Amino acid sequence: NPTVVATGLATVIAFTATLKGTAATGTSTVALVVNISGTDVNVYASKPTSTTDTTGAASGGTESFYWIAIGT
Repeated sequence: NPTVVATGLATVIAFTATLKGTAATGTSTVALVVNISGTDVNVYASKPTSTTDTTGAASGGTESFYWIAIGT
């Protein structure tokens, strides 16, 4: 965490990431947050601490995600 996405763009104006798959959430990754950093984007993943504690924690999961970058 984070996963760095090299967009190939000179300027990134907008970026979105969506988890790929159909697995039940449980304690796997449930949310993605992005931070644009120059031509790259840092994608941070989070998950619940446990099945009984929904406090967010950094995810070390291996889930894949789709992404779209808009820029020049």
